[in-house]
Amino acid sequence: MFSVFWMMESWEEAEPLRGPTKVNFLTQSLAGLLASLICSYAIYRFWKHRSATLGIVLGLVAAGAAMTLHRM
Repeated sequence: MFSVFWMMESWEEAEPLRGPTKVNFLTQSLAGLLASLICSYAIYRFWKHRSATLGIVLGLVAAGAAMTLHRM
């Protein structure tokens, strides 16, 4: 769901763009999505062995922060 919302937001922001500029914008957005997912997963994996609940919460907080700061 996170990925769908991320790309929908990117698509809406890229609406006035045309041609290669739009493709470049969406490619950068996809790269940002992958980076945020990798970081969230890394945080989850790091904290999972210490506390499973804390790992989930921190991973979700990191993903939420990335979505909030997306294209600000």
